[in-house]
Amino acid sequence: MLIRTILFFWAIAAAFNAQSQAASDSIHITFQLQYKGRAVELNTPLKLPNGNTLQIHTLRFYLSRFIFLKNETMVWEEPYSYHLLDLEEKNTLHWRLPSNRKLQANQLQFHLGIDSLTNVSGALGGDLDPTKGMFWTWQSGYINLKMEGVCDQCATKDHSFQLHLGGYQGPHAALQTLRFPLPEGKNLKLTLDLAFFLETADWTKKCNIMSPGAEAVAWSRALANCFSLHAE
Repeated sequence: MLIRTILFFWAIAAAFNAQSQAASDSIHITFQLQYKGRAVELNTPLKLPNGNTLQIHTLRFYLSRFIFLKNETMVWEEPYSYHLLDLEEKNTLHWRLPSNRKLQANQLQFHLGIDSLTNVSGALGGDLDPTKGMFWTWQSGYINLKMEGVCDQCATKDHSFQLHLGGYQGPHAALQTLRFPLPEGKNLKLTLDLAFFLETADWTKKCNIMSPGAEAVAWSRALANCFSLHAE
């Protein structure tokens, strides 16, 4: 009985040490939304250079297929790699990946959006569950990014805008691939600075995009260029 008790507590201690080691050997990534280098919260008025104001009420998007590379060779891929980031849910804005020290990686690559194979794979769970509100239909697939709010320039009722960007079938595949040099350190910050995106968009023309198409692809490309990755 004594031996069994000792083995039981030894197993618990070993599991705890393994979890602690995994945490210490991992990279912690935190996401932050910015405008011109300053942190932005939902429902916060942003003053644009033309004097108009804009507020974001909803921002959700998928990041998927995180991989580490050594030069051009993949050395690790995150299994079931789908992360739904939602600014209303702060716990979704940070996650962990294995340490680059063991992997000797020097680049981090991931997708903004969901790939075509996943889109046609049927009902899925976790962050891909359709109840998350990020799924159109079986024909149109997942919404890669959802941004909603109000802007003085929008000619819509109550100046609202809805950008539901997605589409997985060519020529309107909106998925974007991002790759960054992997900074040294275990605490990284992934930033989406909306300055370029908000200031170059013509908010007087198209403020509602609710299906795949050329405009969804163009907006997706613009947003992908607004991401950056740095060590904290």
